[in-house]
Parts: sequence; C-alpha cells; structure tokens
Amino acid sequence: MPLGLEFSAASPISLPSLRSLAIRSGGDNMGPLCHISAPFLEDLSLSWPYGIGSNLRRLCEEVIDFQQNRSSSTLFSLTIREIKGMDKQMVGMLLSAFPSIKLFRTVNIRYKDDLFQCLTLQSRKSMSDDDSPREPKAILLPHLTHLEVLGLYSDRYQRWECELLCDLICSRWWTESDESSHNGLSCLQKVTLDQGSELSFTEMLTISRLAPGLEVTVLPIFNDFPY
Repeated sequence: MPLGLEFSAASPISLPSLRSLAIRSGGDNMGPLCHISAPFLEDLSLSWPYGIGSNLRRLCEEVIDFQQNRSSSTLFSLTIREIKGMDKQMVGMLLSAFPSIKLFRTVNIRYKDDLFQCLTLQSRKSMSDDDSPREPKAILLPHLTHLEVLGLYSDRYQRWECELLCDLICSRWWTESDESSHNGLSCLQKVTLDQGSELSFTEMLTISRLAPGLEVTVLPIFNDFPY
C-alpha cells in the first residue's frame, strides 16, 4: 500500500482487487486495516510486536471487525507474527473469524501453548470419557491442511510447547479410511518447521509413527522471514 494515504472512518476504502495484505501495527490500532474493505482478500499477514494485554485484545477486535463487518472474505492463508501473550479467548476470537483458512503460519510467536491447545482437536474418545456437562470445544480452522511454525525455540522454559505441537499435529491427521468419522474436517497434509524448533528425536518419531503420510519440511533458521 503506497505511503501517504489518508484514511477516514466515515468513508472506508473498498479494494476489491486486493488479494494479499500484510499489516504491522506499531501502536494502538491496525492502521489502514480499520478503514478498508477487501472482499476478495486471500492472504493476510498480521504483526503486533507491541501488542500486550488490553491493547492486544483491541487489535484482535479490529481484525475481526474488518473481516466480519466490512470484508467477509474467503481467506485461505493467515500469518501471525511477533505476538506475545495471546490467551485462549483471544485465539478463539481471532481464528473463529476465518473458518476458511487452509494455511496457518506463525512466525516468532512467544508463549504458544494456548494457541496450540486451541488448535488441537478433541478426540471422540476423550469426549465420551468426559462426564462433565461442559459443551464441546469449538473447532477452529476446520479446513486447515498446511501448518507452518517458524521460530519455535525449545529451551528449558518452552519444552512443553514442542510436546503440545506434537499433540496438535497428531490430532489433525488421519488416514483416508477414517475420513468419514471426522464430519467434514480437513486432514492436515503438510507441516513446516525451522531448525530452531529442535524437536527431539522421540517427538519426531512419534509424529512419523502416528502420522505416516504427513509431509514434514524443516527449513534453515532465518533471522527474518519474507512474509
């Protein structure tokens, strides 16, 4: 988007030809995203390096407002990067606005345990074993086929994130013969990691055994990613 554009809340700009958009917020709002409509957008990248607490919640609400009230686009790819401290409620708010997503990418996200848990599908066995009256967990990104997790560094404080990632991957892969039991959900086909993820041999072996048809790609470590 050219520099120097002025936006007015009273007259949002319609961009029907826009297919890909990357927004980096350096303050309290999402900048031009608050003032445009992009009904045919297919790829969205969001970066909130300074979003924390109530500020981050407001940024999420602005993205949801863009999607639900002005664009209603059939988004196929979503990237979130440089975000700290998204809790389960914020993850649910944001991702539930984009049910058509096929490719979901995270880049340099800190504290991803809530994100991974929200994306992990609950097995039918665990639901039948749960005698509590709680409603089933809402399914986020039901058409997800490609998952990219870049910048997952597993030190002693983040070791559990790798374990949760394994749970997520294995919950979203199944054989063709088991397709009918998943009620129209899409099966995960490809996972991309970078070498910084440092998944242990045991965890990689678990994934390969439980998801033998899954394509797993490991990229070199980069300081920054071109998306």
